[in-house]
Amino acid sequence: MSILYIQIIGGFIIPWILGLWLIKDRIFLFAFYPAAVALATTIDIIGSNYFWQFYPHANNKSFSSLPILTGIHPLSACFMLFLIYRKNIWPLPAICFFAGLLTLFEWLAQQVGLLSYFNGWNIFWTFLSYFTPLAVLYLYSKQMKRHIKHPH
Repeated sequence: MSILYIQIIGGFIIPWILGLWLIKDRIFLFAFYPAAVALATTIDIIGSNYFWQFYPHANNKSFSSLPILTGIHPLSACFMLFLIYRKNIWPLPAICFFAGLLTLFEWLAQQVGLLSYFNGWNIFWTFLSYFTPLAVLYLYSKQMKRHIKHPH
């Protein structure tokens, strides 16, 4: 199976199949998915130019990670916010859990050759690159909560 198919299935299709569960609570998709995509893309643009390389190579470095940037990354953030707001999970453990889960997936991808690190990037920086946008998105959601009434 081609590396690109693995990225599309594992990084986009499976997360969206699971993400359909959030359709019943649409606010998490409509309000936070776009912000999560923007944060993930920003981190990826910086990282793919200076710290890591996804495979297969594409002329536009961000194209290789497009399934992940529109799949598992933003949907993980939406699930995190769902757990925080609907299941009353404490924010810091939820942020750490999802940052750790995404770091684990990336570590597995690195181990099987789907990406490589350079310029001193390592698994610790990877964790921070997930933790920071998840924390920012949580803070953003607190501000949005003041302005949006959650439908039941």
